[in-house]
Amino acid sequence: MSSLAHNPIFRPAGAESLQQLVDASSQLSLKQGERILSEGEPAKFLYSLERGAVKVFHRSENGDEVLLKLFRAPAV
Repeated sequence: MSSLAHNPIFRPAGAESLQQLVDASSQLSLKQGERILSEGEPAKFLYSLERGAVKVFHRSENGDEVLLKLFRAPAV
């Protein structure tokens, strides 16, 4: 079906609901360092991380990167 079935947040969904979600989904592959969205920008999608890691960070006033959270697959 999809790696969504193995993600803890989707486990309670029945097979039919999960299939509807998979059918409405699209896959996005990013290279290391590519941005998903920027601070203050509203999210338009729900992202399910199947492989790798995503870093959530904030830039301080002096330009330093402040790590807020590191998500490792599987994650939503």
